[in-house]
Amino acid sequence: MKKNMFKFMRNLFGLLAIVTIFATSCKEPENEDPVTPTVEDGYYVLGTSIAVNEAKLSGTLDKGLIEGEGFAAVEREGMYEKWMFITASGDGFVIFQQAGATATTWGIDGAFADDQETPFTKFATLKDGGDRMTVSEDGFYHLIVDFTNNKVFLQKIDSWGVIGDATPGGWSNDTNMTAGTIDVNSATWTITDLPLYEGGYKFRYNDTWTYEFNEGEKAFTNLGGTEEELTPGGANLSVTAETQGIYTLTLKYTFGSGFSLTAEKTGDVTPVGYPDSLFLVGNFNNWEIDNVLHTANRGNGVYEGYLNLTADNEIKAVSVRGSWDENWGQGADNGTLAKGSLDNIIVGNQPGWNGDGFYQLKFNLADMSFALTPITTVSVIGEAVGSWENDVPLVYNADDKAWEGTVTFSDGEYKFRANNDWTINWGGDLNDLVPNGENLSGQTGELSVKLYLSDLYTFHATIE
Repeated sequence: MKKNMFKFMRNLFGLLAIVTIFATSCKEPENEDPVTPTVEDGYYVLGTSIAVNEAKLSGTLDKGLIEGEGFAAVEREGMYEKWMFITASGDGFVIFQQAGATATTWGIDGAFADDQETPFTKFATLKDGGDRMTVSEDGFYHLIVDFTNNKVFLQKIDSWGVIGDATPGGWSNDTNMTAGTIDVNSATWTITDLPLYEGGYKFRYNDTWTYEFNEGEKAFTNLGGTEEELTPGGANLSVTAETQGIYTLTLKYTFGSGFSLTAEKTGDVTPVGYPDSLFLVGNFNNWEIDNVLHTANRGNGVYEGYLNLTADNEIKAVSVRGSWDENWGQGADNGTLAKGSLDNIIVGNQPGWNGDGFYQLKFNLADMSFALTPITTVSVIGEAVGSWENDVPLVYNADDKAWEGTVTFSDGEYKFRANNDWTINWGGDLNDLVPNGENLSGQTGELSVKLYLSDLYTFHATIE
């Protein structure tokens, strides 16, 4: 009996040992690597040198934008970009691609090299499974990834500035911002006590508008749009007559969210008045700033000048004879103006152009517009030359830059006008004619008339 009991106990312990071993072998391992989370199809940056080290929505590469016709922001197939802080520590970063069930890790072939072909600081060749991308200096960077040409471009951002006709520097000079706290998660740049006048402005880095990363393709280095969402190449931010004032501007970047703006008005400014005079300069006078041409101040920021033009004429306007300090040139689009613009107004591209000839040039500083009106005829009209119904035409003398002819005058009044219409006309004083001026009188007999509309100081006429 004892022997059987011993056998029973031995078998029982053996069975328990087998169950224990089986249960232990089926237990989930404690140190197994976690499963990689599923992400949507797309391209992501990840690495220990940036804000995320796994594929996350915040690391998504944005679709790349290039400068299109009329400076418009256009999506470019195969191009992606990201703005982010990168540290020199850590092991760099890669680009992770999820396409359905297929995951690809993109690195570069070797290391970044100095770019000799484009203004971007660094470039490298993309490579499936290539080396991690690293930088030698902590900083805020603009990353361009071009899968079409298997290239990566990396530009370190040294400065952010505010630029535009709403700012003291106009469209030609940046007002630089001061960097605040910058790390892998967020960054800020601030400017205080900035006068902003009625007009527009944008932000740009490294004092430039674009970078040509590929032949004929320019990536934006400027931001516009709305305060809530600033985007590369976005529209100008607007300051109205009601909102102009002294401001503190803070440009903020958050990894995964992009750029936004906080604009705090801290004081008032005296509204900007329009200049008393505006003068024309260009290749028609060899850009001689001391020999600029007169325009008529029509009030409310509107000025009119007159020139005999060819399609390749380029012009600008200045407010002070002999000085470039305040000038206006081509705006973002044809038919628009920009204060301090680096671009000349090419007349053959402007609204109203109708071939070589004589034109009225209208500068409107109130809405920053520019337009041309062809002048095909200039004439004398009035009782003094027959009647107010019949024009006596003059002929343009290109050598003398004058409209001229022989006209018979009698008692009565007269004026000069263009295109046999009253839209453009001149009167007042023969030595200082003005648009829509008073009727002229005092001449009799068959006289030689010369009307000068492209002169340094006045519109005037000689009748003798």
